[in-house]
Amino acid sequence: MDLLVAMGYGDAEGANRTGGPGDGGIDGVIQRDEFGLDLVFYQAKNRESGKVGGGALRDFVGALVNRGASKGLFITTASSFSREAVRYARESPMQIVLVDGRWLG
Repeated sequence: MDLLVAMGYGDAEGANRTGGPGDGGIDGVIQRDEFGLDLVFYQAKNRESGKVGGGALRDFVGALVNRGASKGLFITTASSFSREAVRYARESPMQIVLVDGRWLG
């Protein structure tokens, strides 16, 4: 969340970290405008080995549907995404942005 706020996605007052056990697949929500009309939902994974697969993306999209969201940001800090995950994000009716460790590096 701190990284996203530092990148200009909302501010500390409009950011809410929800991650942890029972988070429902959403690690946090950032409010991008003062009225709360533009929300960015995100999921972050810190995988040291192996790629984030399509199953993780499907779970994330399901969590977005449960929240009534139409877009989300999926971040993996130490890994990358499988081809299946990239294809799933690209073909999803929702706007899903994938950010991996190489992009952050």
